[in-house]
Amino acid sequence: MSEAHSSQAVQPQPATTAVAAPDDIASRLDACKQLCDNLDGDALHAALQALSKAELSPEQTLLAELLREYPSTNRSGKSLSQQLQEGSVRLELAKAMGSVLAQAWAWESLQIVQFRLRLHHSALHSAAMAMDLLTRAGRGHQAAALGCALCAALVDAELYAEVITRSAALLARRDLLQPSAICAVLNSTASAHFFLASNLPESEAGPHWAACLDMHQQSLQVARAAGMTTRATISHLNLAVVNATLGQSVAAQQHLTQFDLVCEETLAPLGISTVWRGWRRLCAAMLACQSESADAGWADLLDLADSLRGQEGVHQHICEAALATIVRLGRQQGRFEQALAASQELLHLQVELRRKLSKTLADTVDDVMERPKLQQRNAQLAEQGILLEGSLAQRNAQLQQALAELQAEARTRRAAEAELQAAHDELEDQVRLRSRELETAMQALMRQEQQLALSRMVVGVAHEMNTPLGNARMAASTMQASCTHLLADLQTNQMRRSELQSSLATLQSGSAVIDRALERAATLVQRFKALAISQHDEARVDFDVVQLLRTCLESWQAKLADSGVRIQLEPAPAAWRLQGYPRALDEALQQLFENSLLHGFTPGQTGLIQIGLAHAKPAHLQLSWQDDGRGIAAEHLPHVLEPFFTTQLGQSGTGLGLSYVNSLVCDLMGGQVKIDSAPGQGCKIVLLLPLQQS
Repeated sequence: MSEAHSSQAVQPQPATTAVAAPDDIASRLDACKQLCDNLDGDALHAALQALSKAELSPEQTLLAELLREYPSTNRSGKSLSQQLQEGSVRLELAKAMGSVLAQAWAWESLQIVQFRLRLHHSALHSAAMAMDLLTRAGRGHQAAALGCALCAALVDAELYAEVITRSAALLARRDLLQPSAICAVLNSTASAHFFLASNLPESEAGPHWAACLDMHQQSLQVARAAGMTTRATISHLNLAVVNATLGQSVAAQQHLTQFDLVCEETLAPLGISTVWRGWRRLCAAMLACQSESADAGWADLLDLADSLRGQEGVHQHICEAALATIVRLGRQQGRFEQALAASQELLHLQVELRRKLSKTLADTVDDVMERPKLQQRNAQLAEQGILLEGSLAQRNAQLQQALAELQAEARTRRAAEAELQAAHDELEDQVRLRSRELETAMQALMRQEQQLALSRMVVGVAHEMNTPLGNARMAASTMQASCTHLLADLQTNQMRRSELQSSLATLQSGSAVIDRALERAATLVQRFKALAISQHDEARVDFDVVQLLRTCLESWQAKLADSGVRIQLEPAPAAWRLQGYPRALDEALQQLFENSLLHGFTPGQTGLIQIGLAHAKPAHLQLSWQDDGRGIAAEHLPHVLEPFFTTQLGQSGTGLGLSYVNSLVCDLMGGQVKIDSAPGQGCKIVLLLPLQQS
């Protein structure tokens, strides 16, 4: 009985406009959105037609398209499923553009269609997204209007008590609302009272009928004062239906005449929508049943109910009202058989609606908290629904009682849902607090780890550089002493040939020591610089990995013969092409070879190194290097890829080998390094290399 159930607007008249400035276009788009809220489809279509002649940006074009396809004023005749699909596409387009306002309007359109499809959980999510985005876009008034429009959606969900409570709070602040929002709230409240009164005995329905009439009268006054013709027309039709239902034929006929007059003068180019036709036909049939043409009115009433049978969405409310009218008038006029059939059909329809509503509510609660108690209650409701359906043909009175039980259960569920929501909000606050604490702790831990890694690297550099530099200083000191002694002997002319040769030998030996020490230091510096991949100037080429491995095997034979370690290349294709950096891969394999010989096996120990190639998804080559040596301790495994990490500091190696491999494979080749090892069980290193390296 509200605009949620009669959403089609009027056909526009052609209009023209000049190209407007960007600011003017933005204001005109806002004006078009206001026409959507006013349900003024005629003016909206004319304004959009004029706006289409202006030069629009991509975002403005999308905003205009969203308004053109706005569900409450859409005239395309598309099904709800098609509107939902196209609305989802427009939402993705708005996200791709990064337009907050376009996303908000897209979410708003989606929630209207989702409520009409009774996808209540999804619709509430869409509405929340739209309100949040509208607030972020500085459209607080539109967010408030959407909050008012949600009342109509709650009517679709049959949450009538919630509609009345929510509307009372909104109307208490009506001075902050736009006229269109006030009309939406008034019509939704009137609809809630209408459906509540229709389901109550006559002795209890009086206050709801009075409230329904009062709300529609207020809506009519607000619409007239604001010049909203479409909403005023809806109010006339609503008042006609309510008065006809109450048997107030004169008042009903007056409002129906006003409705027809406005349609003839203003809405004639389009005619009324199918929803309006349904309500008008119901009203006319009720008036006929209360006049001398009762038989014709009764036949039209039966035909209307038959034509609406099986339809969903907003037409289902008309079907319920028609069936309720048949039951009421049938009892009054002695048409008991048809009244009984309509009563059974109405009860069956209401049971089906409540079963769907119960399932929707259960899904919502499960998504929020997944509480076993509520899942059990949902199963009980489903079981009760099955029992009610099975006993429908037996006793009408039993169905009435079962229906009352279902309504009580629904109220209990709503109360439980409110409690769960409060608990959920409290839990979310606790989670946010714990998350902040955890983030602070993680940042502190990361700083400690970084400081530890830096300290380890500095100690490694200092230790490795200290040895050659110390040797150089010692040799220099020896050479200095030898030179001093040589000069003294020369001054006294007591130098013997043997002493001269001894001094020269000392100087040559010291020079050799200094040269080796400096060469060692230079090598360390070069290896440390090699960790920076930016120093690697190799071009990316296409090469054969199998051939590269065979070349490496040939170059390792001499060292293998001395060490007693064997290398076995597992069966592989004759060739395996890879687009990348062959020299970098060769250096990585050299480091793996030296690492296995130096750290994997004790001196004199025999062993086996196995190399394998395999495909890895997606589009990767897996190169595995596995030895059967002494393995790596569990506490050392997380650190083996760090620079200067070694368990033999000062004995052999520098702790740069595996770190260099990791830099080449990950940073240069875009691959991954995985290490699996245990003490006494060898070590397996896997290199995952993309076939197309960037």
